Amino acid sequence: MINDKLVNRTLSQYFDTWQVIKKWETTDHHFLAIIKAQNRQYIFKSPYPYALSAYYSRSFYSLNSTAKYLKICYERNLPVIPFTKNKQGEYITKITDKRFTYVIPYFEHHEKQTWDIIVLREVAKTQAKLHNVASEIKFNRLKRHKLTFIDYEMNFRKIEKKSQTQFLKNLLNRGVTELSYIRENFDKLPNGICHNDIGKVNILYNTKSKELKIIDFDFSDRNIFAIDLSMAIKHFCLVNKAVFTANEMQTYLSAYQTVRRLSQSEVRVLKSALVFTSWPIYNFVTNKLNESYLEENIKKIDSLH
Repeated sequence: MINDKLVNRTLSQYFDTWQVIKKWETTDHHFLAIIKAQNRQYIFKSPYPYALSAYYSRSFYSLNSTAKYLKICYERNLPVIPFTKNKQGEYITKITDKRFTYVIPYFEHHEKQTWDIIVLREVAKTQAKLHNVASEIKFNRLKRHKLTFIDYEMNFRKIEKKSQTQFLKNLLNRGVTELSYIRENFDKLPNGICHNDIGKVNILYNTKSKELKIIDFDFSDRNIFAIDLSMAIKHFCLVNKAVFTANEMQTYLSAYQTVRRLSQSEVRVLKSALVFTSWPIYNFVTNKLNESYLEENIKKIDSLH
């Protein structure tokens, strides 16, 4: 059940008066609301039951860094939506010691069932521009994105438990080598504050104006740009969480590189992340895909350039 008192108490830190236009709970237990205040519409999101506290597991410093980063991106005309300052002039509103929220202006958009190549390329170029901005900004207290290594290690442990064909032995050896390389070179590889979850659900698109906005910087933190890129490719170029589409993968990567060229070491990390942290390998280690499917996906990934 939505905690209306908490919602109202939080909104009062932003506005003197407001009107709730719409509020609902999604199937994945998120609470969303659109409100109207000061002749403008705003939107916020949080997981149930922590109304307006989506970020209770994040550090206050990390969220403020995201807010400052988005402000810079917005000022450079990148398609992001900056946080709205509350009455105290703060981007992030603290609800309790470990729960924070932010409010953003609403963007009129339409649901897209299919993503054409033109939009896909635009998203890729935008991601590259976001990385270019992030490379200029240093937030010294930002920690490494914690999910960077967890997926690798979980999948390795499960591969070890399967019957060891030569293919799996080679795959495991490759994975251990690649994870070691990333650990040792994290700070040397191009990195900075990243979205870490660019995908269809986090792209708002207006079919009339052809504008798009990237939203939901819920997982933004310091990461290697190539790993952030791999996350977007996994979202856009995977069919039924089973098979990568080679043409779409290369289209996205090529569009990205028209703005920001990847070094050889970054291409190596990109391929590694796609092989070892994507749905195909997870479905393989949980016995939902057979070895031939996994091998097919890896060949497509290794052909990227």
